[in-house]
Amino acid sequence: MVGDNITAIGFRVASGLSDQAPSTINSFDMELSSSNNPIGSLSTTYADNIGSNAVTVYNAPLSLPALTGGAGPNPFFLITFETPFTYTGGNLLMTLISSSDDSFAVDANAVGDGLGDTVAFYPTNSTKAEYYNYPITEFQFTTPEPPSFCLLVLGLLAFGPLARRTTSR
Repeated sequence: MVGDNITAIGFRVASGLSDQAPSTINSFDMELSSSNNPIGSLSTTYADNIGSNAVTVYNAPLSLPALTGGAGPNPFFLITFETPFTYTGGNLLMTLISSSDDSFAVDANAVGDGLGDTVAFYPTNSTKAEYYNYPITEFQFTTPEPPSFCLLVLGLLAFGPLARRTTSR
């Protein structure tokens, strides 16, 4: 995926939860970046974790469709980004900010397994590192195509030796 554009992220309802009715989270802001700190060592000052390549990929009310629950694993639902994020390798950091009281629960893995990490900041100015389980996610991405001009130049270069053979006969 290095060099590819992440265009959407998927979450799923946790196993054992019932179907969820359609809902809207009025304030939903998602940012992706590389992480300045490795898994298991996130700073409780969450801004210190955000890499210099941060991109706000979604900043609008989030309308969730009816979500399938049950024994699981349940199907993923996608949040399509307004702006894609180019993945450059390494640890990927997702920053979610919501100022509304709306929420939804998603399937997650336990913090401390070495695969993911979390930091939570509360409006009461309380910050907790490695507090929440981290969500199981699915990413959609596109591979950038080479520009048409580059393809044209490569095509012309390939015909160069053929043209020389024809004129020398």
